[in-house]
Amino acid sequence: MTLVSGLKGIGIYEMEGENHVSLNAIEAIIQPYFNPAFIIYEVGFVTNIPSVKYIGLWINDANVGYQKDWNLFQQKLPNETPTTQELTNAVRPNDDPLRQAARQNIIDKAQLWVNRIDGDYFASLNSWTANYLTPNSINAIQYLHPKYNPSSGGPGVNAATTTEWHSLFPPGTDTSWLTVATYGGYYPGKDPDGAWTLSGGDIGGTSYTEQNRFILVVKSSNHARTQIVIVHEVAHATKFFFKRQDFGPHLDHTDPNTGGLMDPTASQPQFTERELKILRGAIP
Repeated sequence: MTLVSGLKGIGIYEMEGENHVSLNAIEAIIQPYFNPAFIIYEVGFVTNIPSVKYIGLWINDANVGYQKDWNLFQQKLPNETPTTQELTNAVRPNDDPLRQAARQNIIDKAQLWVNRIDGDYFASLNSWTANYLTPNSINAIQYLHPKYNPSSGGPGVNAATTTEWHSLFPPGTDTSWLTVATYGGYYPGKDPDGAWTLSGGDIGGTSYTEQNRFILVVKSSNHARTQIVIVHEVAHATKFFFKRQDFGPHLDHTDPNTGGLMDPTASQPQFTERELKILRGAIP
């Protein structure tokens, strides 16, 4: 099974100052991963594109900085803000019937906050890709979003950390019940003020296989990890070019409990035999 019209002549686009894709997406590095699956992988020329730190906060080129002010955008709107009574009731004794209702109201408002941020994140990505990317391309970007790339603030800085929710309560208050579902609801049980990634680490890439086959790879100085991210996202993109079974029910990922190059965190440096069978077009 070959992808002559799909993964042959893939364009590489890199933000100014980035080279993590052109260094790591070359055929000599990536093709061997796909040899056992009988898939041809070839890349073409490198093209530079304008740089912006977070494409998930992108507005347009007419605006200074090209992106929203995260410090302002993360602040709660009135309909997302718990009332004083809700905050008071949420810390009532365990057997108080008002407690659970208040907590659920606060969770619901936190989820509204998440949905607004997530919705804007996806809209910004779609807008940015529509302006800069071409079909069949792998793209070197800086970062996707503060909440999904916690290390992007620099050494010693967690860009994902916010103070919108737990700070509403007195220090020492147990707020472990205050969790949300992120990334369109796929990742439940997340701390709204923490990072929203699956395992606590940065999201390294994403595949837009339903939107003209874009692959976005986040900036990293770890070449081995970047290579695995590229292979992982290219494997996702194969479903656009030939009929294959999904790797799993969770965003086309292998079961995270079994481990593999196609589990949500790409925990292994090679495909499992089951993943290879899927890439060959078989039903394992």
